[in-house]
Amino acid sequence: MVFSSISFLYYFLPLVLFFYFIVPNKFKNYILFSRRYKMKPIKVFISQVMRDKTENEILCERNIAIDKIKGMFSDRSIVIIDSYFEDYNPKEGSIPLKYLSKSLELLADADVAYFCSGWDTARGCRIEHQCAVEYGIDRIFD
Repeated sequence: MVFSSISFLYYFLPLVLFFYFIVPNKFKNYILFSRRYKMKPIKVFISQVMRDKTENEILCERNIAIDKIKGMFSDRSIVIIDSYFEDYNPKEGSIPLKYLSKSLELLADADVAYFCSGWDTARGCRIEHQCAVEYGIDRIFD
């Protein structure tokens, strides 16, 4: 018997709706990413707010994000793309747009982009997010 498209929707659509509305994000990430990245290590790009923060605060928040990422992908190997630039100092004349372009270059190599809390308040993080959306890079939010 040929499976018609109406009967396919009758059986398949409730599963899709259940997955989208009922299943928690933690399990969605596990289900969606578990098959796609089995063989190779997952390259993760971390996007975080850096404005008005000290170097110590930035690195502390980054280490917390790395621990969360390792917890999400505990059964696979991951590679954290180092997107923290130690020579960046806007008070000494560093141009933010140049560093954003370097950051986007690193984002292009990522399999997954992890956005720390507050990403939607920072101009650079919003641009990184839009690039991830437009170029099909998977996103995880803190």
